[in-house]
Amino acid sequence: MSYLYLHDYSKPMKKLSLILSAAMLLLFAACEKKTKTPSDPGDPNVTGKTNQQIFMIQPWTMSSWVDSSSAGVVNNMESCNLDDYYTFKTTTSYEVNQGSNVCAGSPQTQNNPWAMSSASANQVTMFTWVWDIVTITGGKIVITNKQFDNTLSDYRYSTVTFVRKK
Repeated sequence: MSYLYLHDYSKPMKKLSLILSAAMLLLFAACEKKTKTPSDPGDPNVTGKTNQQIFMIQPWTMSSWVDSSSAGVVNNMESCNLDDYYTFKTTTSYEVNQGSNVCAGSPQTQNNPWAMSSASANQVTMFTWVWDIVTITGGKIVITNKQFDNTLSDYRYSTVTFVRKK
């Protein structure tokens, strides 16, 4: 006599499904990119402010511009740029002030365009490219960009960090 054993796999599968769902939820929560958490007690409170308002709330200093690709990592900051500061004067124009260490051939101040599709958008257009806003607080803004570099035949990943001008 042969017996056919049937096992109810529905309970273990439900548990597995629940565990996988919880893991995916935690993974997505951990990957949440944008933050408005203050990083320094001297930073302005940006609670309730839109991303556009945070850009415009104060002057910013670019602390780094790093490009990476298969060719390596390059810091694009020249020493004469380290004291430059950026003031987002209107929703379409920002001013770069060269500070006391003016780069050769550069004017003391220069106005440049910038744009956001809406005041709360998570992307900003500046330096002629569209950037993703990764971090935005009263003391720090980090934007990233991915562009195909024809000379390398590879993608170039750029990260620019602005900090509150002190």
